[in-house]
Amino acid sequence: MFQTFFDPDEIPWLRNCGQSATPFEVTAHKAKLIANLNPDLELIIIDMWPSQFFNDSGFGPHSDYGMSLIEIMTREDMPSFSADIFMRLSQGLICPGLRHSVSTRWDMKSRIAGSFEARHEFLKNNKWSKLETYTSQPQYQLKAVPPYKEELLEKLIKWMKDRNRKVVLTSTPLYDLWWTNYYSEEARAYFERRMSEMAKKYGVHWYNWMHEYQDKIDYWADGDHMNDIGAKQFSRDKRPILESELAAGR
Repeated sequence: MFQTFFDPDEIPWLRNCGQSATPFEVTAHKAKLIANLNPDLELIIIDMWPSQFFNDSGFGPHSDYGMSLIEIMTREDMPSFSADIFMRLSQGLICPGLRHSVSTRWDMKSRIAGSFEARHEFLKNNKWSKLETYTSQPQYQLKAVPPYKEELLEKLIKWMKDRNRKVVLTSTPLYDLWWTNYYSEEARAYFERRMSEMAKKYGVHWYNWMHEYQDKIDYWADGDHMNDIGAKQFSRDKRPILESELAAGR
């Protein structure tokens, strides 16, 4: 989820594999693939937002069609196939595969690898600066607990720990109007409490950065993404913390 936060120009040793709007089921499997394919991997950062923690639906309208590759790679913990599965397979797997097979270009971008995205936009100039943008829909109310995605996160942490992978949990900044208006007070308290408890249970650090940079409006592209200016400063600020985690795991 941290596609717009960790700038590789500021933390060159960190590969940003974030991909916005990716269902957590896919993110979890990608994390396992990364761990399996990189035996010398020293640190993996799992960024968890409340939107994914509480989301009980499958593939949303903004999910990249390329996600279908992972969706058919494994059915473990994956949502049921939705009605648009054939469209997603066609647009995300079959068509790109055919183009790749006949193309002489080798710079074709992966649909699932993820990357850093520098967004030169400003919240103050768009709808995300207005309170009504956040209050125009019903506030999320805590449902049956634990949420399904919470269980997936715990399984992922345990999977990494069982394989002696160094894990750090983060929750990158979220604009306060989003945090307080999209989620009920009960849901907000539950998220922060359970993330803290889960980190303690598995002996990993959870860095709760959600509430930072609230007074830096020029750092935000919208309510849940930093722009290129904010990402640079965020990465500079957090690089020493992440490097200390990296050093501690050696």
